Amino acid sequence: MEWNFVKKKNLNFLIFSSNVFYNDVYEFKLSNQKWTKIETTGDIPLKRYDHSSVIYKKNMYIFGGEDKSFMNDLIKLNLKTFEWKLIEGVGDVPSKRSGHKSTVKLNQKFY
Repeated sequence: MEWNFVKKKNLNFLIFSSNVFYNDVYEFKLSNQKWTKIETTGDIPLKRYDHSSVIYKKNMYIFGGEDKSFMNDLIKLNLKTFEWKLIEGVGDVPSKRSGHKSTVKLNQKFY
């Protein structure tokens, strides 16, 4: 299954977690109002909430959040293969946090 990014007649959205501890992914198809749980593989993230997420170039990125403590990991979900990959950052890695927002600028930077 491949997630449809832009299909005017069949819009979908993804949900990852909520305000309780989860690490599962669901798709909701607006065309038929049907929920489907998506099986994922790879570096499946720890259960969390209050993380930030963005979608960029057919990947969903999540950063931080918390379970019993704050986190500062960056994990990518490929929306074609539904495989998670932990991204090992270098340099000044942001501190652990939750309840924050993220965005992607056109110059491919993640904030």
